[in-house]
Amino acid sequence: MSYVPKRRAPIWRFYKDTDPPQKEKAMCNVGGCKKIVPCRNGGTSGVKDHLRVHHPLQFTELKRQECKQKNSDTPGEEEVDDDFDVTLEGEGDDNERPESALSSTSSVSLLSPQTSTQDSADANLRSPPPTPVSRPASALSGSSRQQKLDSYRPLPVKEKERCDSAVAYYIVTCMRPLNTVDKPGFRKMVKVLNPKYEPPSRRTLTGNHIPKMYNAARENVTLLLKQADYVALTTDGWTSGAHTSYLSLTAHFLDNEWTLVDVTLNCKQILEDHSGLQLRTEIQGMLAEWNLKTDAIAAFTTDNGDNIRVALDLLGLSKVHMRCFAHTVNNGVTAFTGECNALDDALKRATALRSFMSSDKVWRHYEKHIVSRYDKKPSRLPAPCKSRWWVDLNLAQAVVAQHSWLMDFMATYERGKHVQEVPSVMDISVLKSYIQAMKPVEKICTFLGAQKYCSASFILPAMYLLDPQSPMYGGDDLESLGTTAPEENEEDFDEIPLSENPELIPTRIQRVISNKLKKRFKPKDLPEGSCTEAVMKAGQHCYELCVRASYLDPRFRNEILEEDRETAKDLLLKDEALQAENSSTPGKYFFNYNQTDGGAGSSGSRADAATAQAVSALSGLFKKRRLHSALNQSSISTEERFHQEIAKYEMLPAEDLEVCPFKWWKTHQAAFPLLSKLAKKYLSIPATSLPSERLFSTAGDVLTDTRNCLSGENAEMLIFCAVNQ
Repeated sequence: MSYVPKRRAPIWRFYKDTDPPQKEKAMCNVGGCKKIVPCRNGGTSGVKDHLRVHHPLQFTELKRQECKQKNSDTPGEEEVDDDFDVTLEGEGDDNERPESALSSTSSVSLLSPQTSTQDSADANLRSPPPTPVSRPASALSGSSRQQKLDSYRPLPVKEKERCDSAVAYYIVTCMRPLNTVDKPGFRKMVKVLNPKYEPPSRRTLTGNHIPKMYNAARENVTLLLKQADYVALTTDGWTSGAHTSYLSLTAHFLDNEWTLVDVTLNCKQILEDHSGLQLRTEIQGMLAEWNLKTDAIAAFTTDNGDNIRVALDLLGLSKVHMRCFAHTVNNGVTAFTGECNALDDALKRATALRSFMSSDKVWRHYEKHIVSRYDKKPSRLPAPCKSRWWVDLNLAQAVVAQHSWLMDFMATYERGKHVQEVPSVMDISVLKSYIQAMKPVEKICTFLGAQKYCSASFILPAMYLLDPQSPMYGGDDLESLGTTAPEENEEDFDEIPLSENPELIPTRIQRVISNKLKKRFKPKDLPEGSCTEAVMKAGQHCYELCVRASYLDPRFRNEILEEDRETAKDLLLKDEALQAENSSTPGKYFFNYNQTDGGAGSSGSRADAATAQAVSALSGLFKKRRLHSALNQSSISTEERFHQEIAKYEMLPAEDLEVCPFKWWKTHQAAFPLLSKLAKKYLSIPATSLPSERLFSTAGDVLTDTRNCLSGENAEMLIFCAVNQ
């Protein structure tokens, strides 16, 4: 087996296989050299260097052949490698020859008629004499552009640093492999763009430029965090394709302009088991790294795992532990699917059909058949996912929409022997009932999963909409959200009726989901004894967070129960009292009236001094009056001022869902100084842990299967810079 690539490059005629053959190595075939030369991945850099140093005459001949080959491609022009500029003696003027070509230690003076006969004979024994190359007339006449000295000078230091930073920015933000900078294609592209610039190596990239980008990104995130009085956090775990575990931490808060800011704090590699004790240690280290105190955490949104619950309990964060709404809905859908055999069977048949249609051969025939018969291009059937119920919903919608097409195709494909792969009419009716019941849930979850939107305030209203036992149940209006016809084959959507199976009634499906939501967000509405004391306690903490957020959102203040509003007012009053107790001394909020302006009246005329004294006396008078007014205002208890703001707030009309609550509070914060501070705290809470899961989408692009050797430290820096650019 030959290890030297079979290529057309002229260089390979000077080499042959090693004996015995060795991978990525070649043996020099010039004279009796027989030296083993590396040729990684079939590259010619190593073999060319060997030829240039040890066999310069053969190297000269090689360059001539390359020039001839290039001239044949572009007639009339002579392209010569920048690294090779040798002129045969006797051709042209000696004074015009580059000095480097005459004095270089790696080049050789070619034979001339005056060279000794013995030297010529020795040279002929080593290799055949080179054939002189005729220069174009333009070169002899001096019309070709001469290289300037600046062309060989390196870039200035500042300009090179700027170029290096741009290369590092490209590698990080585009999530390219670090060894891209060492690949010949990339270096050739950079050389063409700027011949003076030499891009950094992979080692320089990871040792210098990426750490600089990481430190700069950390400084920006630190400056953003300084604007936050409270932060809401999310966390989640993930395992890469290289079976390496990572733990994420994201922060969300409202800045001084009432803009929702979300930043990634960590995506840290975990080398231990994901136990509650280990997660406690990791999260504690992350909080300490960013100087985040537990008192400044408005909420901590996670999935429903027991290990993360134990970790936050050990950190003393159980009262701010928010459960993920999306995970809870997924648990409810999974529970109902397991109880309803008809739905479980229909989804299994849809999954089996998708597996059959995923074949390239089958799909090509199917697509060609549908285009020829219906002049429409079918959509691919989405792959199912056990941990994502909405993926199964999308698969069910696609199968229902293309059912008639699939039946038509299967009847003719391979003589109809695969017709049984298509779900039956009964299965389609079951899937249609499932779609009608779950479409409203999908829209609610999409709304709650928004990253740049206030979401936690909608948890309780959404739970009431899905609860058939609630006075705020959506009813027929909610079911109408699921009657949208699919796009592919709308005319056939209503041909198959909904299933008459009593287990598939929308209210039954929604009741199962709402019970799961009550368990996490309002367990006191469940029958007594339906959940443990620990679950009741954790659910009560989530309820207290949700009810505050819902009450402070002008869109949903009236979409919760009266008992919820009363609970929210009591909790918010306690929060305000706690803030007043923990606040600094009045000197932080009032001027220091003991300070005097030493510059006034210190120089100038007596009139100026008298004026300054009068201004000082009057200023003291007005300051005392302002202080007296402030003290009178402060004499009103915090509770009284709070109730005054509550009364004014409840008199305002409820806002539409399209209204941004952040802009609303920015406009009304002067009228509600106490409530606005609490709104800034609780309206930034995410309803789901999807921000951390979205972070792992970026991590998946960084940590691909072909980059499984990337160190944890470099991976953390790359992910952090990519998401916080």
